[in-house]
Amino acid sequence: MLKHLGLEAQILHGMVNPTITDEALLAMFERGPSWPRLIWLAQHERAEATLWRRISTLPGFTIPEEATQLRSITMVSDFRMEHLRGQVLKALGTLDEAGLKAILLKGSGLALTVYDSYAERPMIDVDLMAYPGKAKETWEALRESGWRALQMKGLDPEFREVHHHHMTHLVEPSGTGVTLEVHTGLFVTAGPFALEPEDLWRDAIEHEVEGRRFYTPSTAHQIIHLSIHFAWSHLM
Repeated sequence: MLKHLGLEAQILHGMVNPTITDEALLAMFERGPSWPRLIWLAQHERAEATLWRRISTLPGFTIPEEATQLRSITMVSDFRMEHLRGQVLKALGTLDEAGLKAILLKGSGLALTVYDSYAERPMIDVDLMAYPGKAKETWEALRESGWRALQMKGLDPEFREVHHHHMTHLVEPSGTGVTLEVHTGLFVTAGPFALEPEDLWRDAIEHEVEGRRFYTPSTAHQIIHLSIHFAWSHLM
């Protein structure tokens, strides 16, 4: 399947694929990729830091002038992600103090449990699953701690809460633009999938980072959720 991708997409895939050797990557670069396109694709996939870290340590590779902007892009991304990590831990502390449990979904949970840092797993939003029946209480606790509700024109909050799978977006307090979604389900109510919040909570794994308690889905549920999210919610 990879041979059907453009050269820039093949290179980006090679950056994160441990089976792709340095020699294979160098051979791809020798084919003359478009750096503007490669950088755009990396930013679109939130992989600009991954791209920079790999090419800056790739033996025998000379970084072209048009790629040096990746250094500053990576520095900004790393700073934002480290800041976000602090905000997520603070939010978890808020919920813990209120006696509320939360499952961190997708990147926000993986960054704290699988990756070395949020910088290694960049994201543009944070998803957490509230305990069944506690979504509104969870949302209010976070809003009162500083996260503000995002006003979305033409979207009735009550309709969202009844028919959608998460509450109205909350925006990170210090103005980075990162949003947080308090989920009541994994997919919209009209979705064809039977994976329910109760299933996640039944097998959820408890963690503690810097005194903050939280949960992540079991490995099986994590894989199922991420696969459906990619293939169905994002149409691959």
